[in-house]
Amino acid sequence: MILLFCVAVVTTGCIDLPPKAAAATPTPTHRPPGKSVVFIGDSLTVGLYASTIDTTFASLLAVRWKATLLDRVGVAGVQADGLRAAVQTMEPDATDTVVEVGTNDFVKLSPEEFSLSYRALITAVKRREPHAQIVCLGLWRSATERSPTGQGPDVYDALIQAACPGPFIPLLGLFMIPSNRGPANQETFRGLSDAFHPNDRGHDAIASAIAAEVKP
Repeated sequence: MILLFCVAVVTTGCIDLPPKAAAATPTPTHRPPGKSVVFIGDSLTVGLYASTIDTTFASLLAVRWKATLLDRVGVAGVQADGLRAAVQTMEPDATDTVVEVGTNDFVKLSPEEFSLSYRALITAVKRREPHAQIVCLGLWRSATERSPTGQGPDVYDALIQAACPGPFIPLLGLFMIPSNRGPANQETFRGLSDAFHPNDRGHDAIASAIAAEVKP
């Protein structure tokens, strides 16, 4: 049973989550033939702030791919380095692994520091899932933001794309569409929403962007 731990962060758009938000994904009892996918990442992978688990981008993508969703390992507020241990808990033998992280690193790490952390994470994922296609998602941030060291999120996206052994899917354009986020203070399966994380429309847009680039 894999726990989706959520931790508190500030200024990154992630929030404290109650213990019940760290719901576990049931361990599959068999491996059906065909496509199977594992998701690992931050609060978007947790599902903030879709209205239900079925409207998260992970669930929607599994439907579009007609794939078995083996596992989703999400930690709200996590940085790339914080996911390396979690990789060891992922369900093995997936045909595809979707890595979604970097949004929180943007406000805490320099590009050079992030590049090292992200590459180490990808190495860990490849070791855990040596036969899986790795799909990498970009940052969920405004294209006009600047990091504490003065870089835009596109700099971090370029580092993700360079390190990714498979398809890269940028999310900056989707973030810039206001209807893909908020409104705040709406009830969801992960608590009250905010204006930063994707809503149902945003999660659907993320799933659609992946499915358009990576065919089942």
